Amino acid sequence: MRLERASIIAVFGASGSGKSYKVKRLIARDARLLVWDPMDEYRDAGCDRIEGDLRALVQAVRAKRWRIAYVPDFRALAEQFAYVCRIVRAAGKCRFVAEELNEVTRPSYAPPEWKWLCSRGRHRGIRIIGVSQRPASVDKDFIGNATEGWAGRLPYERDWQALAPVLGREAAKLANLPPRQFLHWGG
Repeated sequence: MRLERASIIAVFGASGSGKSYKVKRLIARDARLLVWDPMDEYRDAGCDRIEGDLRALVQAVRAKRWRIAYVPDFRALAEQFAYVCRIVRAAGKCRFVAEELNEVTRPSYAPPEWKWLCSRGRHRGIRIIGVSQRPASVDKDFIGNATEGWAGRLPYERDWQALAPVLGREAAKLANLPPRQFLHWGG
């Protein structure tokens, strides 16, 4: 049995830094794609939009090819995120983009379903992109498991410190990056 190479990409940057622009470029060719899209930003990425209907999402994922942006109901984010992670796990062989990770993880906590995807998803051919404005606000295991990352403008030192293990002294440059410019690591 051939073991899949892990593909876990972290994308960080303050509001307006170009995170979604970067991610849309990274996913342009993915035929099996599911985006957790709380801000409804992927309408222009060739995705079918499903809003708050998990049953419709399950039906859509049963097809061989799909590009879906799931826009969750904000009243039950945690429960929906866990369910969407289970759908991704069951589907296998796909790209999963999790936007606004800070809404569903914390520095010392990740939902078990997300944790499984980040630590074992490669065995099912799952490639992950996790996105957040503040690396200091998201699950540290996700950052530690990332095989690659892109960081745009981050004005707070706490966020530079969260990325210092992968960026070294370059992390301080994050304070003044212009929009759509990123520091890259791994990959």
